[in-house]
Amino acid sequence: MFKKKHKVKPASALRNSECRKFRAEVTQVFNLEQPTVEPAPDGEAPLSIGAELVPDGLHTSKFTTNTGDVNGLVYLDPTTGDPLWFAIGKNTKQVLIPTVYTLWKRRFLVSLSTPGPAIERIQDGADLMIPG
Repeated sequence: MFKKKHKVKPASALRNSECRKFRAEVTQVFNLEQPTVEPAPDGEAPLSIGAELVPDGLHTSKFTTNTGDVNGLVYLDPTTGDPLWFAIGKNTKQVLIPTVYTLWKRRFLVSLSTPGPAIERIQDGADLMIPG
């Protein structure tokens, strides 16, 4: 009759070996080339794409939804605590999902295309929507 509350366990730091493994998994899943380098903010040494998406010292936290049928991990930025990734499912059948925050900060992950006729409508003030 009453729904259970969702559960989120406290965050803990990911070991360096697990962080490297997760970085390799993200690079493979999103077909990113390993040697690609982007300029770093503040004029520091450039970071690889993998290091940009999965920073060193990443934190992770387990969660369960209120229905109890979805379990997963949330990966958090070590400095700000912002969510970067969700991994839903069990070990070998995990699905990696970037958060909107990750897509906003790292726009090269997903590219969207809009048909020409829709551009005219958007410029007139209409909302961007997709069928379905």
